[in-house]
Amino acid sequence: MLQSLALGTPITHGLTVGGLFGLAFGVFFARRATSAGAGLIWGLATALLAWLVLPAGLRPLFAAGVRSMAALSDAREQFPLLVGYLICLGMPVGLVLGIRGSLRSAATDFRSTGR
Repeated sequence: MLQSLALGTPITHGLTVGGLFGLAFGVFFARRATSAGAGLIWGLATALLAWLVLPAGLRPLFAAGVRSMAALSDAREQFPLLVGYLICLGMPVGLVLGIRGSLRSAATDFRSTGR
């Protein structure tokens, strides 16, 4: 939602992308995010991959028949969206799931030692 407010896109778009990103990240990478740092790295990498696949990769392919040879200017136009994906999607989701993973592993360690 913050990304939508910062970039001036519809809030429903931001909520949809955020929800799908959080769901996909939780399903595929939650076990890898065992600490806040690991979650942050996995979250940022996943957000970069999502940006490369969706807005930077698929959107130009399905544009209304317009083929642009100016790749640098296209990348400059998409840069604010990249920052939004990294700051508003990857960072918070990665940190939250990383902290959750570290708490879960600490609880498992606590139960296994019997203290």
